[in-house]
Amino acid sequence: MKFEINTEVRIKATLDQVWAVLMDFEHYKAWNPFIYDVVGNMSEGGLIRVTLHDDSAHKMSFKAIVLAHDTNKQFTWLGRLWMKGIFDGEHSFVLEQVSEDTVKLTQSEMFRGVLVRPFLKTLQHKTTQNFQKMNDALKKKVEGL
Repeated sequence: MKFEINTEVRIKATLDQVWAVLMDFEHYKAWNPFIYDVVGNMSEGGLIRVTLHDDSAHKMSFKAIVLAHDTNKQFTWLGRLWMKGIFDGEHSFVLEQVSEDTVKLTQSEMFRGVLVRPFLKTLQHKTTQNFQKMNDALKKKVEGL
């Protein structure tokens, strides 16, 4: 089964400003309500460890491979639970300059695998809300600089 989440936010800033905050994983703990930490090799093909957390302070970590790292444009990873086909998630951040002073961030994830169906309600509601919370927090962080 497949399920995709797509969220977006418009931020009054330049591509450089949004990218700088988005890729400053070391400081995610200070402002990001969804992704707690990302560590590892951020270049294409690199291996990273992503730690998520939610309002209940529950944390979950997984390993992922970086599929795309295109400065000021896109950062994408593929994470897997256990092995391919069980619960795979291709997570992307895509930036687009929509006007002289506005950037659109699209945060999306394509989930695939046999465990997608059992987790569908969580993905549709809680995970989608967490994406939007992160988008809103990024907007606040960048526009507050």
